[in-house]
Amino acid sequence: MRVPMTTKAFEVLLWLQTGLVLAVAVVLRVTSAECKFPSFMHTEQNAWVRGYEKGDRFVAYFQDGIMKASSCRDRQCTRYERKCIEEFPNGKYIASHIEIAHTTSYVCMEFLRRGEIIVQLKQSEISKTNYPDLCNTLMLDMWPLVLLEKLLEHKVSCPFSGGYNLQMFDSSGSALCREEIVPIRLESECESGEGMMIHFRTKACIHKDLNMEVKQKLYCLAHWNEGPFRFIILREKNRRDHIWSLRVKEPVNEIKTAALFMVPVCDTGEEITQTKMYLELKLDKYVVSTTCADEFKDCAQYVQFCDSGYRQHCSNSCRDCRQDVIKLCPFSERLRSTWVQSMKKNKQLSINITHYQISIQTLGMFHCLVAKGKSTPDSDVLLQLFQNGCYPRYTCLQIEKTAPSVIRYRLGRSIEWPLAHPGELKTYICSENHFDYSPDVQAVQRKPMTVLVNLKKTHFVNCNLHPVISRYTLLRDDNFCEYCLMHDPSLSSDRIVLYSLNCSTKPRHINLACLASFDINAQTKAVVLKAVHRKHNFVCWVFTSRNKILVLPPSDCTNTTAHEQPIIGGREDEASEFSIMKDVSRTCEELCLTSTPSYLTANTTLLPSSSYWDNSSGVYRPQAETSANSKGTLPECNRKNTYVITVMSVLFFLIPLVCVPA
Repeated sequence: MRVPMTTKAFEVLLWLQTGLVLAVAVVLRVTSAECKFPSFMHTEQNAWVRGYEKGDRFVAYFQDGIMKASSCRDRQCTRYERKCIEEFPNGKYIASHIEIAHTTSYVCMEFLRRGEIIVQLKQSEISKTNYPDLCNTLMLDMWPLVLLEKLLEHKVSCPFSGGYNLQMFDSSGSALCREEIVPIRLESECESGEGMMIHFRTKACIHKDLNMEVKQKLYCLAHWNEGPFRFIILREKNRRDHIWSLRVKEPVNEIKTAALFMVPVCDTGEEITQTKMYLELKLDKYVVSTTCADEFKDCAQYVQFCDSGYRQHCSNSCRDCRQDVIKLCPFSERLRSTWVQSMKKNKQLSINITHYQISIQTLGMFHCLVAKGKSTPDSDVLLQLFQNGCYPRYTCLQIEKTAPSVIRYRLGRSIEWPLAHPGELKTYICSENHFDYSPDVQAVQRKPMTVLVNLKKTHFVNCNLHPVISRYTLLRDDNFCEYCLMHDPSLSSDRIVLYSLNCSTKPRHINLACLASFDINAQTKAVVLKAVHRKHNFVCWVFTSRNKILVLPPSDCTNTTAHEQPIIGGREDEASEFSIMKDVSRTCEELCLTSTPSYLTANTTLLPSSSYWDNSSGVYRPQAETSANSKGTLPECNRKNTYVITVMSVLFFLIPLVCVPA
C-alpha cells in the first residue's frame, strides 16, 4: 500500500534534489576550471608571437585555461579569447572562441612543441557547435609561434655539420651574385655547439629582404622532421628582431639542396606556396684537408686568377705553398697523458695529449704546429683539419704545469683558414686579443685558464692552505651546517678531513687530498682537491678575502665570473660555499680530544702514501709512510691524545706522593 508523503519528508526530498543540482553544477564548474592548456604555453607576461610578411603579426598570451590573442593581417586586426573546455588524452583541446560582437563558437587545438620557445599549432575550423568530431580534422599552421622575450637565452646544436660552397636563387629562379667568382660559403657545427655561419663574400650577394650581414653568425633554436623535410629555426647572436627558417631534405648528412625562408614559415609542400620570400640553395660539400689548397674548384682552370685579387683564394694552383712543408712540434713529455676537465653538474670533459696531437672531447683533434713569431711562454699554435668540408682552423694553446697531477690551459679564438694576415703566424694567432671573450653581452673579459686533472697519475701535494686556516677550523656552509676542518701541515701536509657537526643529511666525515695549490691573485687562493672515497671526484676550493671558501668545479677555479656564481645543482651532500667562523667555544679542538679515533678511520686508509709537490721550489720530495700506530687517525689527534694521557699519568703518580702526611 502506498504511504502518503508528509510535508516534512517532502521538504527533505526537495533539499536533497537542490543539493544534488548544486553539486552537479559545482562539479561541472570545477571540471571546466581544471581544463588548462599545456604548461609550457604559460608564460606569465611574455607573449607568443607569430611573424608574417609585411609586418603582419599574431600575438597570444596563455594563462592556465585562457588564451588571449590579437591577429593583424593586411592592416585588419581582430582580438579574441579562447577558454579551454575539455582536454583529450591525445593532447588535443576543445576551446570556446569568443570575439567581440560575435556569438560563441568552438575550435579544437593541438600544440606541437618544437623547442623550448618554438611551438606550432594544429587547429580545426571554427564551428558554431561543440560536436565530438571537431578534433578529427586538424590543419597544421605553418607559421610557428616564438617566445621572443626568451629568444637570446636559448640555442641547440644544429642537426648537421660540415662546410659547403653554395649558390643562391630567389623564388623566381634568378641567381644571386652572378658576378662574384668566389662562392658563398656555409659552415655548420664545425665545433660542437657553435651553430652556423654564412659568408656572402660581398654585400651584393645578400638579398635585400634577407636581413643578414656579409659574414653572418647564426644559432639554431629548434629543429624537427615534418614529412620528407627537416626544418631548422635560426636566430642571430645578439638580436631578437628577426628569425629565419631553413628547410632541408632528409637525410641531413647528404644535403644537396635547401630552402632558406626570409620569414619564419615552415612550408611542408613540395612546391612552396606560403610565401615568395625564400631562397633556393644548391650546396656542394668541398673538403679541404690541408692548408695548402684552393678555396674552390675553378682555381685550377683559370691561370689568370694568379695575376688578380683572387690569388689568395688559389694558393695551391698559384704555387704559393707546398703541401709537404707543414712541420709539427712535439708536446713536452710531462704533458702527455689523459686529463679531465671537471665541470658543473658532475660533467667531465676528456682531453688527451700525445706526442704531436691534443684531442679535446666535443672539439676534436688538434696538431701542434711549428710556427714563427713572438708570444707568451708556453704558447703553441694548433691546427685543426676536417674531413666534413669545414675549412682548417688555427688556435693558440697556452698550457702550464701547476703540479704533477694538475695543469692549467686555455684555448684562444679559432681563426679560419685562409689567413689574410701576412705577418708571422705565431705572433698573430697567439695575440692577447684572441683570448678575449664575452661571458655576457655587456662585458668583454680575458679568457681564464682552465684546470685539468691527470686521470692516470695522482700525486698529492702540500695543501698550503690560506693562513686563516688553523689546525682546527670551524666552517659553516650555505645551508647553516657546521663542520670542523682538520689539517696539520707539519704532519699531514697533503690531507684534510672535513667532519660534519650538525647535519644528518651530510656524510659524517669527508677525506680530501690536495692535488694543487696556487694563488689566483693577491687576495684569492685556490686549492684543487680529490675526494678519496669517490673515484674521479675533484673539486676546487677558492679562498677569498671575505673569509669565504667557494666550492667550485675545477673548470671554474680561476674564472672570476664563476666566483660570483658558486656551484648549484650539485649533490645534496656538497656545499657551494663555506664561511670561516670563529671557534670561540673551541668545538673542533674538543671534538678531536673527546672523540674516539673511529670517526676518522673510514677512507683515511685509502689515502696512499705518495710524494708531494712543493709549489715554492718545484721539487719532488718523498713523504714518510704512515706508521701502523697512527693508521686510521689524524696525526694531530693522536699526538694531542698521547700528550693528555702522559700528563694524566704523571699526575696520577705525583698526587699520592704530595698528599702523604709527614
